Amino acid sequence: MGFFSLSSAWLLLLVPPLVALYFLKLRRPRLEVPSLVLWRQVLADQRVNSPFQRFKRNILFWLQLLLLALVILAAMQPYWRGSAARAVHVPVLIDVSASMAARTASGESRLVQARKRVQSLIDGLLPDQKMALISFDKSAAKLTGFTNNKRLLSEALDRVRANEVPSDLEEAMRLSEALSRTVDFDQVLLYSDGNFPTRADFELPFTLDYRKLDAAGPNLGITAFNARRSAGGQWEVFVSLLCAGDKTRTCTVELFQDGAPVGDAKQTVSLAGGESERLMYRIESTATARLEVRLEPDGHDALDADNVAFLDLQPARPLRMYVPPKLVSYRTALGGMEGVELAPAEGDQTSSDTEFDVVISDDDTDLALDAAVYFLVGVIPSELSNKVWIGREPTIVIDWDRTAPLLQHVQLAEMIVVNAPETAAEMREEDFEGVGYEVIAWGRRSPLVLRRRQRGRVYYHTLFDTDQSLLPFQLGFPILLTNLVQQGMHHTGLSESRGLRTGVLPPVHAEPETTYEVRGPGGLDRVVTAGPDGQIVGVPTQSVGRYEISGDGQTVAEVGVSLLDEMETSQKSVDRILFNDLAVAASDEKLDVDRSFWSIIAILALVVLVSEWWFFQKRPGAAR
Repeated sequence: MGFFSLSSAWLLLLVPPLVALYFLKLRRPRLEVPSLVLWRQVLADQRVNSPFQRFKRNILFWLQLLLLALVILAAMQPYWRGSAARAVHVPVLIDVSASMAARTASGESRLVQARKRVQSLIDGLLPDQKMALISFDKSAAKLTGFTNNKRLLSEALDRVRANEVPSDLEEAMRLSEALSRTVDFDQVLLYSDGNFPTRADFELPFTLDYRKLDAAGPNLGITAFNARRSAGGQWEVFVSLLCAGDKTRTCTVELFQDGAPVGDAKQTVSLAGGESERLMYRIESTATARLEVRLEPDGHDALDADNVAFLDLQPARPLRMYVPPKLVSYRTALGGMEGVELAPAEGDQTSSDTEFDVVISDDDTDLALDAAVYFLVGVIPSELSNKVWIGREPTIVIDWDRTAPLLQHVQLAEMIVVNAPETAAEMREEDFEGVGYEVIAWGRRSPLVLRRRQRGRVYYHTLFDTDQSLLPFQLGFPILLTNLVQQGMHHTGLSESRGLRTGVLPPVHAEPETTYEVRGPGGLDRVVTAGPDGQIVGVPTQSVGRYEISGDGQTVAEVGVSLLDEMETSQKSVDRILFNDLAVAASDEKLDVDRSFWSIIAILALVVLVSEWWFFQKRPGAAR
């Protein structure tokens, strides 16, 4: 046991005056007696009225002495010493990802468990201690700064809710590191179910105390929902299910198209613990279709967020590609492909349209056209214009990324390039990556093909004129263009569609610099503004459901998002986190911290005071 305010012990000096008061309080009454026979009784009274004998019989004195002792003890603010090290500043990280909403067999979620444990820490804060609360899922947020205001901390804790997104421990670590630059602390408390990757790319500048919560009950969930267009316009729809736990579970699955059930009956599925299963459906749809799959487990199910998933299918249409007439080799190769519509039309030099699926051009001004995929021939990116230029010396292709979607099955070995690009002497591959470009093909002295992904779009740059190379004369050229067409079909959802995951909506095309309203599940209603390029980006989607973006009474986009995360559904947890510099093991024991109990002593003092008042003032027969 310790005392936070030991200096208050000076109040013990009030005890002697209280005792002295009782020594001086005795008043002998004056009585007239007819005889002195009673002197013996007087002597007996003297013995009774001696100090120690008086103390034995005076209940009021002992009650007041006890009251004073309790008040002094409470003023010294005693506390029980815990086994955990005592810290002045205590940052607490609380996992609020989807798996934290998973319920145990008792029906209590793990987030509720975490809140109870953190609340006990708040209640036990000593006067010189301050706590900061940080919640994290896919991103991290500071709920409070360092404070010893228990009401403020409790209110912030009460507002903590689980979001239906995966967790990212590294984000929480980075925010804690940023906090450590302003406030000095040595230890961080982490309350989580451990549902995140074992490895974290982070070097700990502090000690991490990982407090693992109880395991959840069994869970069944949907982990994937996608579709692929087959010949004849049919869609093949695939649904992946996972059973978490060690017992065999049964569930029913039903698919809906535009709100109506697909087929006549629900499908019953039985899964052993730890196993997954893939279901397939065939549906007819040449127009836009909204699909929804619902899972109904038999018995207890830990997590609800993964029992429904959404998928939006695009209408069947040709892939619209812009290829200027001067790129004859490209138009010739693409003209014979099924499902491709070229612009400008044959015989025209320009196109009045500005929206396409794929743009192939040798002019960087065509980047103003709206498309999902761009293929720029002999165009140096503006970010590299002072570091890269097209030279006069020939080169050959020495290597390429065979896993890149554009170059799969394309044979480029020793292909000759007449006017090879040249780079500044100090340029390295890392410098290309620094401005957002990946090198996917290399020549003898410099990169030949670059790729960039930005806001849902893909940009390819050949740093040489393909007509000044052997590429159009090789078998790999039509394969490359086929890959480019497949890229366009994929990014526009014409050939396949994948269920969107919670977190952030993909970029939505709208009118530039125009304000729109976003509505979603849980009463979400927020205002966003499209950028100069007409893209609405960064819209958070922290709950499963359908989101609508509208403006001026018209709906711009409506999409459904789902959890679709195998890690969250599996309820797996790690007992050991491997950081770059060390490993941190989990502890499932309750944190034994210092616990103050002066408030209990103060309550006891109040009870003594009320008892004294009742005994001597209010009870029947009490002396007045």
